[in-house]
Amino acid sequence: MLVMEPADHARWEAIQHWKADRLAPRPASWWDRVAGRAVGTAGDVLRGVPGAAEVGRAVVGGLGWLIEAGAGTAAASVRMVPVVETHRARGLPVDDLAGVRGLPLAEIGAAMPDLRTRYAVGGAVQGVGSSLLASGGTIVTVAGGVGTAGVAVAPGLGAVLTTMVLDAAVGVLVSQRAVARVAAFHGYDVSTPDERLFALGVLSLGLAEDNRRAAAYRELNGIAGVIARRGALRLTSAQAGAVVRAVSTSLALRLTQERIAQVVPVLGTVVGVRRTVRSLVQVVDDAQHLYAERLLRDRYDVPLAEAGPDDRGEIVDAVDDALAAR
Repeated sequence: MLVMEPADHARWEAIQHWKADRLAPRPASWWDRVAGRAVGTAGDVLRGVPGAAEVGRAVVGGLGWLIEAGAGTAAASVRMVPVVETHRARGLPVDDLAGVRGLPLAEIGAAMPDLRTRYAVGGAVQGVGSSLLASGGTIVTVAGGVGTAGVAVAPGLGAVLTTMVLDAAVGVLVSQRAVARVAAFHGYDVSTPDERLFALGVLSLGLAEDNRRAAAYRELNGIAGVIARRGALRLTSAQAGAVVRAVSTSLALRLTQERIAQVVPVLGTVVGVRRTVRSLVQVVDDAQHLYAERLLRDRYDVPLAEAGPDDRGEIVDAVDDALAAR
């Protein structure tokens, strides 16, 4: 391992402190408990609606098709030439995307647009729109005393569930594009199979629930290890696409479950908007830290920890499935 320059060493230490805080277990906040109760109440009512299971299966089937249709679009929409030109316009000697990795991290950060604000605003608009559409098919009833509010679902159950699934799928695809943009500004092209896997690991961590973050980071290291070890067994573009579709669909299903609270008017809108904005901002923030760490590992040949059984997860399992299907 090479000796880091002072500025890079300071950034490395800052990333390690951030990571310790990000991955640390923490008790659920008051807001999370309120949101959890809203999700539980709405979910119980939806499950009790006649025909809900059949509608749910049909909508989930459509989710797989939607993810398959749009999985590559998010990354493909991030053009690499403008990223290189942005660095070059600042007077930096960059000829191609790989050359960006040799730049000081401070220069990379200065060239990168304020993605957190952009995606926060976009997430708020998306969250308000989908929540209003979902809650428009429901009414709130109160019976049996204070604190026993329930949700009565109007006839448009299919439209309500479709709206939630579509919102979750769009959230995953937008998050994929956010990760791809951060990766590009650090000199990594996620259109290549290996980089698509790493970006998927970053996305999985960014969207992970509190109790899964540490495992998601271990899996990200496992993915990096798989990429480094497999050599000739690296995935083809089609195989990497299959992995991305499978895992992205799983992530969208998890987000759909979180969005069930949207059927509760007013409260559901607040919960939905907050979660959508928070998840997008968190994905961007995680990507910025994780790609900076990745760049420093590559620059100074910092070794990864030895892979263990906890480094496996749905992404690594999907890689093995794709390789087995060759």
